[in-house]
Amino acid sequence: MRRLKQTWIAAALGMSVWMTACAGAASETATQEGAVDEESQGAIREAVAENDQAQEQPERDKMQETERTEPLTVEPVRETLNMTHFDNCTFAAGFKPQQIHQDESNVIITLTVYDYEHFHKADIDELQAGDTLLIDGKECLITSIDRQESGRIEINGGPAQGGEELRMVEEDSFYGSEMAVGRSYHKLGEVTLQMDENFVLTDDSDPDTPPQVYTAEELFAIRDRLIGEFKPYNTAVTVKNEKIISIYRKFMP
Repeated sequence: MRRLKQTWIAAALGMSVWMTACAGAASETATQEGAVDEESQGAIREAVAENDQAQEQPERDKMQETERTEPLTVEPVRETLNMTHFDNCTFAAGFKPQQIHQDESNVIITLTVYDYEHFHKADIDELQAGDTLLIDGKECLITSIDRQESGRIEINGGPAQGGEELRMVEEDSFYGSEMAVGRSYHKLGEVTLQMDENFVLTDDSDPDTPPQVYTAEELFAIRDRLIGEFKPYNTAVTVKNEKIISIYRKFMP
């Protein structure tokens, strides 16, 4: 009986040793698998970081290429009107009714031709504090620039604070503006042109009356009854084949 009991105890001890060994082996395997998994995750993280860095490098290079080392000076677009040859163009003009004359059978008029300073949008988009804008014949050193959603740009606080204002005239250009009359016009010179046989003047300067339309002969006949002057900010002259085909005067509040 005592021998049987000892046999059972030895068997139990053997089972315990075997179970402990199995547990140790399982633990060691789990530890090794954990180490392998940790190494894999580390390698993945390193590969992702290298890929992100490779993608960001061209962007950094591009930014470095576009960074300016010197201040920018932006000038207005050069004049496009040829004062010696007017053909197929529309321009701002100013004149008094008394400058309308009749020469034999032709009605002629002496006009003062104006243009307004405008700038390429690409140049204006580059402007920042420290740059210089040449406007109205003056150098404007930019200390602040406020780009508004409407497309209007106020430089150094805008005209109300002694600065400048730019407005978008087309998708690819801006023009300088004055507070009272909008665009900032400058005189190019005077020219005397003949009115075309199909000439018409449309006077829409009075908001209380419908637009008045005159032929060349009618305009000459009523010139002394025309009210007010024709100014560059409200008068557009269209020329074709060096003859005036139309003049339009709009209302300005």
